[in-house]
Amino acid sequence: METIKFRIYDPVEKAMRYSGATPMMLSSFFKSFAILDTVHKMKWQQFTGLLDKNEKEIYEGDVVKRIGDFGTEQYPNKQECIEVVEFNNACFNPICEEPIENFEIIGNIYENPELL
Repeated sequence: METIKFRIYDPVEKAMRYSGATPMMLSSFFKSFAILDTVHKMKWQQFTGLLDKNEKEIYEGDVVKRIGDFGTEQYPNKQECIEVVEFNNACFNPICEEPIENFEIIGNIYENPELL
């Protein structure tokens, strides 16, 4: 069974707030931090259910470094790429397409906007 967890960025405290995985913890989390969504317009970010190569949980909005041979015709020998994890068509792109050991979290869109 996949673990359902969320996080949201708190711009006042400049920190991520994480939920627990039980229904009661999720309910309490959403009630406690609803102001961050409604007033501050922060986005709830879902846990993907996956860990990166360093055993860190990967969430939507994480900036990941993808390592491997995934060159294109234009860049045939590309070995490294920086991407933001997003949910699209029932899949967390780009991590649903490759082995998880090819990814390493290097930040997230709120705490490390310079990575974008």
